[in-house]
Amino acid sequence: MSFRTKLGTAFGAILFLTLIVALTSMYGMNRALMHQKNLYSFTYKLDNTFQLMVREELSFVTTGKIKHSHSVISLINQIKTHIQSILGTIKNPEQIQKINNLLDVIAQYEKSFAEVAKTKIDMETMKSRLLHESIRLIKNADAMEKIDRGGFQILKIMNETILEEKNFIVTGKESSARKVLEYSDMINHMALKIKNTAQDSSIRLHAYRIANIANVYETIFKKFIDSHKLQLQTLSKMDKDFKHFEDEIEGYINLVSKKEGQFIYFLQNSIFFISWIVLLIGILATFFLSKRITAPINDLKESASKVHSGNLDVRVKVTSPDEIGQLGNLFNEMTKRLKHNFDSLENYRDHLEDMVKDRTLKMEEEINQHKKTQLALKKEKDKALQYFDITGSILVVLNTDQTVALINAAGSKILNDKKDNIIGKNWIDTYIPEEDRAKTRKAFDELIYGNSKTVEFHENSVITREGEKRIISWHNTVLRDNDEHILAALSAGEDITHVRQMEDERKQLQKKLQQSQKLESIGTLAGGIA
Repeated sequence: MSFRTKLGTAFGAILFLTLIVALTSMYGMNRALMHQKNLYSFTYKLDNTFQLMVREELSFVTTGKIKHSHSVISLINQIKTHIQSILGTIKNPEQIQKINNLLDVIAQYEKSFAEVAKTKIDMETMKSRLLHESIRLIKNADAMEKIDRGGFQILKIMNETILEEKNFIVTGKESSARKVLEYSDMINHMALKIKNTAQDSSIRLHAYRIANIANVYETIFKKFIDSHKLQLQTLSKMDKDFKHFEDEIEGYINLVSKKEGQFIYFLQNSIFFISWIVLLIGILATFFLSKRITAPINDLKESASKVHSGNLDVRVKVTSPDEIGQLGNLFNEMTKRLKHNFDSLENYRDHLEDMVKDRTLKMEEEINQHKKTQLALKKEKDKALQYFDITGSILVVLNTDQTVALINAAGSKILNDKKDNIIGKNWIDTYIPEEDRAKTRKAFDELIYGNSKTVEFHENSVITREGEKRIISWHNTVLRDNDEHILAALSAGEDITHVRQMEDERKQLQKKLQQSQKLESIGTLAGGIA
């Protein structure tokens, strides 16, 4: 048996066991990932439906609208269907029991919600009846007030009753409920007293009706109080069932996660055990083959060390025709060629040194030329900035985000502020009055993002550091790079504040002259008439 066959057999066994480890890991990971995917899909859909149900439940409790209760019942049925759909895929008895408990809990929650919905609907019905009876009371009291003073007192008490009724409906305070009952009882007694003492049959009829309506109102309100207490009880029970439902869902997810954790732990132990077997076989194979390959390998190592030290005349002894012997022959051939190539490299290195010297001289010349070019560019830039400051017009360079990139001395002077304080600030938000900002920002956007290249003769005011307003006439253009991309906006401006002030004064003088002429004409006319 050749060395290659022996080595192939040993490594084949190791590869076979490694393949078993890989397949076991792949199977376990696929199973774990599939279960995690199913659990995630289950919990994701359940959580979405659950959140919708919570929102609809809150909307129903808040508004009392029937459509929200129907939505809650529909979402509960969706949750039950979703939970029931996974029963057929589960074989673990503990998980099945958890699912059944979950279905029982959600059924109990559904029952509690139905009781809350019924109570809520009953209360809405009674609120409607209370409103109806209140309107009847007010109409009869108003009619009686027109013919008897007692109707006014009843209306006054009725207003207080309605206020306390609304307060009880909103806050649920027992003191408001007691006042409503007290006021309704007062209305009843007042109406009966008027009925028994009044001489007018119409007044007695209205008083009789008010007393009956007050009794009906009081009866309905007492039922409303009972329904309110019942609602609080049903809401409390629904909240407990809801919390129980949440706990059961969390318990089920924890149980599934625990089962998956146990499976992953078992998988890890199996892979660890098989890995140790592979490692043991590898150690035995290494020990068995080491004697066959150690001596030739050490010889190759020593020879390679001598080659590394620069001795290219070394050769290894070839004692066997197997693969290691062939490796020795290849090594000897390699050292022979290396010696030949090294001699060639020595000759080439001498020639390369001369080439490097020549290239170094050329690079030094290029560097010197580059420095001269950079110096010339700097001078041109300084000269341009000097011209930028010398010009008497206001020059401002604005970035596309409306911040100041450059401003010349004239601009700094008109704003009465230092350049360092101006550069970097938002031009429109800082130096444009609030009434002109929208118009100025629109002109700037048209310049930067629109099709127009310039916006000529645009006028707006600027605010100096002391808060003084100066009117500036601007000529605007854009600055572009080599690819025609807009980099910034350049605005040249002239201070026309005095011009505008003179125009305003001229208009005022002209207006006064016209008024004077008008008065003179009126005086002449009056003289003519006299």
